[in-house]
Amino acid sequence: MKIRSALNGLPFPIFSFFRILNSGKQIAFILATIVLINLNTASGQVYPYQNFSVREGLIHSNVYSIAQDHTGYMWFATENGLSRFDGITFENKTLIELGLTSYISSVYVDENNIIYLGTGTDGIFKYTPISGKIEKVNKTPVEPSSQIVIKNEELISLHEIHFIEILSK
Repeated sequence: MKIRSALNGLPFPIFSFFRILNSGKQIAFILATIVLINLNTASGQVYPYQNFSVREGLIHSNVYSIAQDHTGYMWFATENGLSRFDGITFENKTLIELGLTSYISSVYVDENNIIYLGTGTDGIFKYTPISGKIEKVNKTPVEPSSQIVIKNEELISLHEIHFIEILSK
């Protein structure tokens, strides 16, 4: 008895901790806290992803826009051209092959798998992947197109300088 009472008077934190654990409610509280902390950190989902660069076949590392067509291909608008990804490999079209002189800033795929390309200074183009044909949609060069949308047969191009261009499809 003398030893126990002597330990109770010591100012060591470990002995205070053991005194706290003597209560059943406090042990249950500590265990519940540990379980809740572990459940909270385990509840987040981890999504698998893979980075692609020039090493994997992308035409350029600076990608400005991405779109997916109805057959599943992913189209990447880049500084050096257009890349098509089938899930395994890239097929690339350079700016020269497309007849463009400026980077591709936006890409949009319509319901017929026609690819619309917005460029830095060349304008907006319609690209047909099957034939490889590309034609200019607007008649004058514009500011870089940051996004292209087609709604009600109208092509809407949003530009970096807060300018909206609406063209008939």
